[in-house]
Amino acid sequence: MFKIKGLSIALVFFVALGFLNFAVADTVDVTGNWQGSWNSLWYSDSGSLAVNITTQSGTALSGTLTITNTDCGNLYNLPLSGGFINDNTIWVDASVYCDESYNTLEFTQGIIKNGGNLIEGVYYVSAYFDGYWHDWDYGEFSLERTIYIYTITASAGAGGSISPSGTVSVPANSSQTFQIVPDDGYRVLDVIVDGSSVGRNTSYTFTNVSSNHTISVTFTPSPQASPGMPLLLLDE
Repeated sequence: MFKIKGLSIALVFFVALGFLNFAVADTVDVTGNWQGSWNSLWYSDSGSLAVNITTQSGTALSGTLTITNTDCGNLYNLPLSGGFINDNTIWVDASVYCDESYNTLEFTQGIIKNGGNLIEGVYYVSAYFDGYWHDWDYGEFSLERTIYIYTITASAGAGGSISPSGTVSVPANSSQTFQIVPDDGYRVLDVIVDGSSVGRNTSYTFTNVSSNHTISVTFTPSPQASPGMPLLLLDE
């Protein structure tokens, strides 16, 4: 079992985000469901690990943590909080009442791989009793993020194009911009998003995508002025 001896178990993750170059002030999205496992290197023990980061506000993180097969049993949906420490490290922690000592669990040197959706690293468990800290367990962990994918179906009528077009896959909570270009002699007549007109735009951005969408555009020939007559463009 995961070697935890504890009255109040503080589960503290120090996760190094390797291969990413960003400033703390920048927005790096680590929200989502992270599922994986832990494996002790001191004992023949292992179990599952789940981190659900539901909110990222600036550099602050919150969510829940679940870990199974510990000395305190299975610990489900522990409230989690955390934040960014520097440009390549985040931390998250949680706590639970159990037994007779204070413990810390640290996940460190977690390198992000697979396009940012896999973290692998090591963990440490320290227990405070008899007046000082004891090394309690050491092992490896792996977490993989579940990414929800939505689709945006984009189409254009005769007289121009939309880019990208067709069925476009978009990760949850991300943005997708479409560029609309009329052919020579044409102009945008209307842009329809999810069945409703959004006007004569030459670009449109879906933000914080959380469902499937459609976007379509129609074009009309540009008005042509007769010789010697002024060209009047009416905003229909």
